[in-house]
Amino acid sequence: MIKFFRNIRKSLIMQNKTSNYIKYAVGEIVLVVVGILIALQINNWNENRKSSLNEIRVCHQLLEDALRDSIFFEVRIKSLNAINRNVNYVLSNGEVDFPELENNIENGDVLIYVGVNYTSIVDRNINDFISQINNPNIIQKLRAYGISYNNLRYAIEIFNSDTRDDEKLFKKQYTPEILEFLRLKRKTDLLNLYSTDEFKALSLIVEGNLQNVLGHMKPFQEANYQLMSAIRDFLNATK
Repeated sequence: MIKFFRNIRKSLIMQNKTSNYIKYAVGEIVLVVVGILIALQINNWNENRKSSLNEIRVCHQLLEDALRDSIFFEVRIKSLNAINRNVNYVLSNGEVDFPELENNIENGDVLIYVGVNYTSIVDRNINDFISQINNPNIIQKLRAYGISYNNLRYAIEIFNSDTRDDEKLFKKQYTPEILEFLRLKRKTDLLNLYSTDEFKALSLIVEGNLQNVLGHMKPFQEANYQLMSAIRDFLNATK
């Protein structure tokens, strides 16, 4: 093709047809510019296609991680609700239902407090997700997700730290009674521990912090649901 255009230029120069040569030169420039524009358009199309495919891949991963978060915190809620029932049972002097009582006796579980584990796979990689996703609705839901998770995480950290020292003090003060219960696993021994002022004081501390955690759990779950819905809508639209 280049040789073809070179021969045309050579022919026009030899024929001394200046006006035709100028027209040809302009035409050749136009063809070159058009070719460059077409190449750029093809390159942009390829880049956009790669970006779209990557966004779809990332959204599939994000959906999987959000689902894993949902399952993880559903388990946390069950354990928190069990602690809440234990607290209510202790503070009501056994007047409310606590179906886990027999399990506590069988397993030798004395204390209502257990440290609450927390981790969000989505939050751990949230900046990477935001940088690779172009859908504004998903980005908005991701940012709301991050805010709600941080609020929940802070509430759990307070719950864990505020009760840890009191738990240790209770264990130290009632070590013989606790060891006796662990050895014999008698219901009366556990109920005697529940009836102490120290255990009720610990229960009050747990109750206040527990309600704070559960209060932040609900908006987090809603943010999780909204994020997964937005991702599913986007992925369905790309099929």
